[in-house]
Amino acid sequence: LARARGVYADPERVVICAGFAHGLALLGRVLRGRRVREVAVESYGLDLHTNLLTDAGLRIPCLPLDEHGSRTGD
Repeated sequence: LARARGVYADPERVVICAGFAHGLALLGRVLRGRRVREVAVESYGLDLHTNLLTDAGLRIPCLPLDEHGSRTGD
């Protein structure tokens, strides 16, 4: 990973997923297991992705967008 992506990680800390949706579903379960209750996503996000997070028991407040990207201060 370091050579190709600039990421330095111990091999035992790397998780191989079958794709983005699989990785997002795993992340949602881990976050919920750590008592995270909400994960903000940009309002234009795909239903598939938000459903993976809500299926894990997370609430999804959507961040509004403007011409500069996500507006987190609103």
